[in-house]
Amino acid sequence: MDIPFYTNYKENEDINALFWEGESLRDVFSKRIHAESSDEAIIQRALDRSTGGSIPEAVQDIEEPVFEMLPIALPGEILAEIKKRPLLDLGAGDLSLIQRQAERLTPLGVKHYIAVERNHLSNKEEVRAMLENQSTDTIRLSMVETDMLSALKCLPDSSVNIYTGNIDQHVLGDQVYAEKIKEELSRVIPVGGCYIKICGDPLCDTLVGFEKVKLSPFDFKVESFTDAKGEYNSSLNNNFVEVYMRIPHTQV
Repeated sequence: MDIPFYTNYKENEDINALFWEGESLRDVFSKRIHAESSDEAIIQRALDRSTGGSIPEAVQDIEEPVFEMLPIALPGEILAEIKKRPLLDLGAGDLSLIQRQAERLTPLGVKHYIAVERNHLSNKEEVRAMLENQSTDTIRLSMVETDMLSALKCLPDSSVNIYTGNIDQHVLGDQVYAEKIKEELSRVIPVGGCYIKICGDPLCDTLVGFEKVKLSPFDFKVESFTDAKGEYNSSLNNNFVEVYMRIPHTQV
């Protein structure tokens, strides 16, 4: 069965030849070229255990200024890389979050934003209406209705940069599932490519072949951000934004 896929541009545009070696995204997400027989049981177990919920209001408040600072804080080589290939958002959220994220990513130079979301794309009429209102002049937007691992399994090697926001073990649901995702990140992110995380757990921090990028010395701490007990927690803010670059094995 094909994975449901939606986009706001015509799939015969040159972007397919540029990023996907002549294949349309719809073709890519129908192949599951790297799927294994054990994946189905792992995915189902993770989905059964996942306790993902809404994003805390304190986190939503802090995200806007963070995105405004990123074009200045990110090193030039990362900004150049972001413009080269699609940015895949794992666990993108509901339609309002996806639309807001597309707007946030435009100043970074992202040309093609692919939102992967399993739970919030079931209303096809709302999806199509949102895409019709999203101009391709600013950003090409695609949405894939599936879980994170299934989406990654479809992608060609060295084909995307990755973004995650507010993803942690509660959302992932299962450690084996999380490790499978990490394996796929090593495959789909090219050398020189990047993984950007805002809040949540980084998925590249323990992987060989990824180097944490030093951001410009901007203060990403926001005094109003609090932990679950309502108390200010500076450690949460210190790691609010993390960026990792894929490096050649010879540099590891």
